[in-house]
Amino acid sequence: MIGSLLRTWRRTAQLTQTQLAQALGVSQSLVSRWERGVEAPSPALSRRLHELMTGSRNLSELAREAVALRALPVGRALYDVDGVRLLAYSQGFARTWPPNHGGKPLESISGRFLLDLLVGEVASLLQNDEIRYQIQTREIIQLSCVTERSTTLEVDHGLRYRKHGSLRNIGGRLVFDVSYEVCDRSVPLGCSRPLTVEDVLSGRLDGLVLPDVGGH
Repeated sequence: MIGSLLRTWRRTAQLTQTQLAQALGVSQSLVSRWERGVEAPSPALSRRLHELMTGSRNLSELAREAVALRALPVGRALYDVDGVRLLAYSQGFARTWPPNHGGKPLESISGRFLLDLLVGEVASLLQNDEIRYQIQTREIIQLSCVTERSTTLEVDHGLRYRKHGSLRNIGGRLVFDVSYEVCDRSVPLGCSRPLTVEDVLSGRLDGLVLPDVGGH
């Protein structure tokens, strides 16, 4: 547990293993063993890690979000908008991983750029040039869809999900905060029309279905 949490925090804090090792006065190889679960930090180093990961002066806003997210039992994950890179995830997200990916470790995509690997409903949204432009200009604030498979890395697991991705600025970084909810297979696949700032300001929050974007 400490290994995956440490890796998540370090990556969101934008630290290399070498930089973290230098801050703690240990070797890079020791940090690597901690993250892989091969070895646990000593009590003294555990206290120093705790201070580093929870101290407001040392912890970036995004890293703090990642640490808090990790404890949640519901399915949630943070992705960098640039390249759709997985930054952090909850316990609930991790629990859905094994049946979704044929036993491949979650670490196989943590920190990996996924934009070119997207498929189905998610691809129809995030590989759409107009939608991506509206995301970058902050016109779009939420994307939603019902899907069974989001990337080429997933196997046929027979699960269907509602996914809601809210656009957030965390510590100056644009990220998708995505929630995952398993739904009945009778719920039709497809995407809702992207929710925009104008929709919210004008009160147009109903009927956000867009048949020609990921519809089935």
